[in-house]
Amino acid sequence: MNISRSDLKVIRSGKPFLIAEFPSQLVEGKTVAVVCKVLKMSKLGLMIRMSFMDIDLDQENIKGDVPNGQGCSKSQCSIFNACYVQSFKMHIWALSNAMHQYKSGVLPKVSLGSFLAFVATSSLPVRIGEFGDPSAVPFDFLESIASVSCGWTGYTHGWRNCDQRLRYICMASVENESDYRIAKSMGWNVFWVNGTPDKSEKRMTCPNVTSANLDCADCRLCSGAGRKMDIVIPAHGSRFKKVGI
Repeated sequence: MNISRSDLKVIRSGKPFLIAEFPSQLVEGKTVAVVCKVLKMSKLGLMIRMSFMDIDLDQENIKGDVPNGQGCSKSQCSIFNACYVQSFKMHIWALSNAMHQYKSGVLPKVSLGSFLAFVATSSLPVRIGEFGDPSAVPFDFLESIASVSCGWTGYTHGWRNCDQRLRYICMASVENESDYRIAKSMGWNVFWVNGTPDKSEKRMTCPNVTSANLDCADCRLCSGAGRKMDIVIPAHGSRFKKVGI
C-alpha cells in the first residue's frame, strides 16, 4: 500500500478530511460522509479519529441535545445527553466547520488506499466513532480499517439492529442494566455509562478513571467482543446529571 505525498500532507495537517461516502445503513435515503482527522486529546491520546456524519445534518443539530448517530432515536440509544460522544464547545465548532466545508465542496479528500496505508504504517490506533454511529456504514468498510490498524476503540448505540458482526469491532454502548443484559445475551462486550464494576460479572471501571495516566490510545480495551472484561464509567461531563432522564 502506498500513500501519495498530497494525501499524506492532508492527513498530517491535523485537520478533517473525507475518506468515503455511503448510503446510510440506519436511515433509508440518507448519505453518510466518513470524516477523519489525526488529533491528540488528554483522555484519548493521539489517535486517528473517524466521524460518521449525515450530510443533511446542520449546525443546529450538531449543537443541540439530539441523538448524533445519524438515525439514532431515543428508543434506540437512550438520549444524546448520556452518549459516550461529548460535544464540547471546541468539538462542536470543529464538527460544524467540517460539515460546512463538506457542503461547500472544499473539505480535503484522501483516497481510501492512502488512508489504509497510513493506518497500517503509522502505529496510531483508530477511534471508530468520534461523532456519529459506526453502524451507519458497512461493516466490511470498518473491518478493512481495523484489520490493518495496530488497535482501535469503537462504540455503537445501534447494537440491537445493526450488522451483528460489528460486535467484533465495537462495544455496545448502554446506559442502564436492562440494555446491558440484552446486549450481553446477544454476544456484545459492553461499555456501560454509569454502570457498576463487578468482578464476578467481569465488569471493570474504565482504566482512565482508575489510572489517570492511561489514555484510550494506550488502553484499547474498548475494541469489541472477545475481551475478558466489559467497561463501566461514571457519567461525567456537563450532561452527567441527565443520564437516565
